[in-house]
Amino acid sequence: MVAMTILILILSVAVSFLIWFSVLATKQLLAVSDDLKELNEFIEEYRIHLETVYNMETFYGEPIIQNLITHTKDVEKQIKKFKEIYILSADNFQEDFLEEDSAFGEKKEE
Repeated sequence: MVAMTILILILSVAVSFLIWFSVLATKQLLAVSDDLKELNEFIEEYRIHLETVYNMETFYGEPIIQNLITHTKDVEKQIKKFKEIYILSADNFQEDFLEEDSAFGEKKEE
């Protein structure tokens, strides 16, 4: 009887830890996803600014600025790739987490 109680206690602690860890990981993943979105927007604004400067009469055709624009576009593409990965992961985690909540009789977030 005592062994059964200890086993149930150990399993309860393990399940609680796994739930806590999954909530923590989900929060971190969502935070990273938001940060990537903000970074992507920042880089896009920078690219637009750079293109505006490049198209000014004084700087039109300047190869250094053209190279900066090309490099900025490459950086923007890489960030978008990471953003897509994290957004897909974040959406999956959020859906799974909300399904678990509904399984326990809690409301789903809208």
